[in-house]
Amino acid sequence: HLQQTLYSVQQFDTGLEEHLVWLSTVETNLQRHDEMTSTEGALDQEEDLNRLQKEFRDLQTEIEANQHVFESLNTTGHQVVRGREGEKSASLQKRLEQMNQRWVQLRTKSVGIRSRLETNAEQWVQLLKTLKELIDWATQKQQDIQQQQPIGGDVTSVKQQHEYHQVSPVMMVITDDDDDDDDDDSDD
Repeated sequence: HLQQTLYSVQQFDTGLEEHLVWLSTVETNLQRHDEMTSTEGALDQEEDLNRLQKEFRDLQTEIEANQHVFESLNTTGHQVVRGREGEKSASLQKRLEQMNQRWVQLRTKSVGIRSRLETNAEQWVQLLKTLKELIDWATQKQQDIQQQQPIGGDVTSVKQQHEYHQVSPVMMVITDDDDDDDDDDSDD
C-alpha cells in the first residue's frame, strides 16, 4: 500500500511538472497575442485579424481541453497536501497556489484578447457595411445620371436636370456630414 501511494505521488509530481511546462508555453503564446492585439494599428488588415482570430480560437480550444487536467491536478494536489506533513506539504501547497494564480491570470488575459478581437471584427463588419452602402449609393446615382436625357429640350426639362445636378453634390456632402456626426457620437 505504501509503495502504491509513493507511486501515485510520483505520478502526481510528474503530471504537475508537465502541466506547469504546458502552462508556461500557453502563457507565452497568450502574451504574444496580447501584445499583437494591444498594438495600435496591428489589426488594421483584415487578413491579420482573421489569422489572429484563428490562432486564438485554436489556443482557446487547447486551454479548454486542459481545464480537466488543471481541475484533476488541483483536486489530487490538495489530497496529497493533506497526506503529507511539514516542508513537503508547504512546498506543494505553494506550487498549487502558484498554478491556480497562473491559471486565473491566463483565463483573464484570454478574455481581454477575445474582447479586443471581437471589437475589431465588429469594426470591420461596420466598415464593410458602410462601404457597401457607399457603393450602392454611387451605383444608384450613376444609374440616375445615365437615365437623364442629354441637356436640352424644353425649358422645364432643362431646369429639372439643372436642379438634379445641383442637389446631388449637396446630398453627398450632407450624407458625409451625417456620417461624421455618427462618428463623433461614438467617441463620447
